[in-house]
Amino acid sequence: MFEKELFNYIKANFSLDNFNIKFYFGEAPESTKQPYIVMYPLDIDGTKQVLCNENNYTDGESYIQFSIYGLDSSNILYIKKELDTFLALLDIIPNYRILLDNHEGARGGFTENTGLKLETLTRTFTYTTIN
Repeated sequence: MFEKELFNYIKANFSLDNFNIKFYFGEAPESTKQPYIVMYPLDIDGTKQVLCNENNYTDGESYIQFSIYGLDSSNILYIKKELDTFLALLDIIPNYRILLDNHEGARGGFTENTGLKLETLTRTFTYTTIN
Protein backbone atom coordinates (compact mmCIF):
# COMPACT_ATOMS: atom_id res chain seq x y z
CA MET A 1 0.00 0.00 0.00
CA PHE A 2 1.53 3.28 -1.15
CA GLU A 3 0.40 5.31 1.86
CA LYS A 4 2.02 2.96 4.38
CA GLU A 5 5.24 2.79 2.34
CA LEU A 6 5.33 6.59 2.18
CA PHE A 7 4.76 6.86 5.93
CA ASN A 8 7.54 4.35 6.67
CA TYR A 9 9.92 6.16 4.31
CA ILE A 10 9.26 9.58 5.87
CA LYS A 11 9.51 8.19 9.40
CA ALA A 12 12.88 6.59 8.62
CA ASN A 13 14.39 9.42 6.56
CA PHE A 14 13.03 12.80 7.69
CA SER A 15 14.77 14.37 10.65
CA LEU A 16 15.82 17.81 11.76
CA ASP A 17 18.66 18.79 14.07
CA ASN A 18 17.45 19.99 17.49
CA PHE A 19 14.02 18.35 17.10
CA ASN A 20 12.90 14.92 18.22
CA ILE A 21 9.91 14.60 15.91
CA LYS A 22 7.60 11.62 16.31
CA PHE A 23 5.52 10.39 13.35
CA TYR A 24 2.11 8.74 13.50
CA PHE A 25 -0.26 7.29 10.93
CA GLY A 26 -3.87 8.37 11.43
CA GLU A 27 -3.71 9.38 15.09
CA ALA A 28 -1.29 9.99 17.94
CA PRO A 29 -1.64 8.90 21.56
CA GLU A 30 -2.78 11.64 23.93
CA SER A 31 0.48 11.40 25.88
CA THR A 32 2.64 12.21 22.82
CA LYS A 33 5.24 14.88 23.45
CA GLN A 34 5.39 17.68 20.91
CA PRO A 35 6.46 18.36 18.22
CA TYR A 36 4.91 15.51 16.30
CA ILE A 37 3.44 14.85 12.87
CA VAL A 38 0.34 12.84 12.02
CA MET A 39 -0.15 11.62 8.45
CA TYR A 40 -3.77 11.26 7.28
CA PRO A 41 -4.64 9.73 3.90
CA LEU A 42 -7.63 11.88 2.89
CA ASP A 43 -8.43 10.23 -0.43
CA ILE A 44 -6.97 7.34 -2.37
CA ASP A 45 -7.67 6.33 -5.96
CA GLY A 46 -6.32 3.14 -7.54
CA THR A 47 -6.96 4.15 -11.14
CA LYS A 48 -4.08 2.97 -13.28
CA GLN A 49 -1.51 5.56 -14.26
CA VAL A 50 0.39 3.27 -16.65
CA LEU A 51 -1.56 1.91 -19.63
CA CYS A 52 -0.65 -1.76 -19.24
CA ASN A 53 -1.38 -1.94 -15.49
CA GLU A 54 -4.59 -2.95 -13.70
CA ASN A 55 -6.89 -0.68 -11.69
CA ASN A 56 -5.83 -2.40 -8.47
CA TYR A 57 -3.92 0.26 -6.49
CA THR A 58 -0.53 -0.72 -7.88
CA ASP A 59 -0.87 2.67 -9.58
CA GLY A 60 -2.92 5.55 -8.35
CA GLU A 61 -3.27 8.87 -6.69
CA SER A 62 -3.18 9.63 -2.98
CA TYR A 63 -4.24 12.89 -1.33
CA ILE A 64 -2.47 13.13 2.03
CA GLN A 65 -2.53 15.61 4.90
CA PHE A 66 0.36 16.05 7.30
CA SER A 67 -0.63 17.69 10.59
CA ILE A 68 2.26 19.18 12.52
CA TYR A 69 1.63 19.83 16.22
CA GLY A 70 3.73 21.85 18.62
CA LEU A 71 3.74 24.61 21.21
CA ASP A 72 5.90 27.14 19.38
CA SER A 73 4.56 28.60 16.11
CA SER A 74 7.97 29.38 14.67
CA ASN A 75 9.18 25.83 15.30
CA ILE A 76 6.20 24.18 13.64
CA LEU A 77 6.38 26.56 10.68
CA TYR A 78 10.04 25.62 10.27
CA ILE A 79 9.20 21.90 10.50
CA LYS A 80 6.40 22.40 7.96
CA LYS A 81 8.71 24.14 5.49
CA GLU A 82 11.38 21.46 5.83
CA LEU A 83 8.82 18.64 5.48
CA ASP A 84 7.35 20.29 2.39
CA THR A 85 10.83 20.55 0.84
CA PHE A 86 11.57 16.91 1.71
CA LEU A 87 8.29 15.71 0.16
CA ALA A 88 8.76 17.81 -2.99
CA LEU A 89 12.07 16.05 -3.68
CA LEU A 90 10.68 12.51 -3.46
CA ASP A 91 10.70 10.52 -6.66
CA ILE A 92 11.25 6.93 -5.49
CA ILE A 93 10.32 5.17 -2.26
CA PRO A 94 10.54 1.39 -1.73
CA ASN A 95 8.36 -0.36 -4.34
CA TYR A 96 6.97 2.89 -5.83
CA ARG A 97 7.92 5.61 -8.28
CA ILE A 98 6.28 8.97 -7.66
CA LEU A 99 5.19 10.40 -11.00
CA LEU A 100 3.69 13.67 -9.73
CA ASP A 101 3.90 15.28 -6.30
CA ASN A 102 1.77 18.40 -6.00
CA HIS A 103 1.48 20.79 -3.08
CA GLU A 104 -2.25 21.31 -2.54
CA GLY A 105 -2.69 23.59 0.42
CA ALA A 106 -2.00 24.28 4.03
CA ARG A 107 -3.60 25.88 7.04
CA GLY A 108 -2.64 26.60 10.59
CA GLY A 109 -4.41 27.19 13.81
CA PHE A 110 -4.72 26.62 17.49
CA THR A 111 -6.36 23.53 18.93
CA GLU A 112 -8.44 24.58 21.91
CA ASN A 113 -8.68 21.19 23.58
CA THR A 114 -4.93 20.56 23.87
CA GLY A 115 -3.32 23.99 23.79
CA LEU A 116 -1.15 22.86 20.87
CA LYS A 117 -0.65 24.85 17.73
CA LEU A 118 -1.31 23.11 14.43
CA GLU A 119 0.01 23.54 10.92
CA THR A 120 -1.19 21.31 8.11
CA LEU A 121 0.31 20.49 4.76
CA THR A 122 -1.50 18.57 2.02
CA ARG A 123 -0.03 16.98 -1.09
CA THR A 124 -1.30 14.78 -3.89
CA PHE A 125 1.00 11.96 -4.97
CA THR A 126 0.54 10.17 -8.29
CA TYR A 127 2.46 6.90 -8.22
CA THR A 128 3.16 3.58 -9.91
CA THR A 129 4.90 0.44 -8.70
CA ILE A 130 8.47 -0.30 -9.63
CA ASN A 131 8.66 -3.56 -11.55
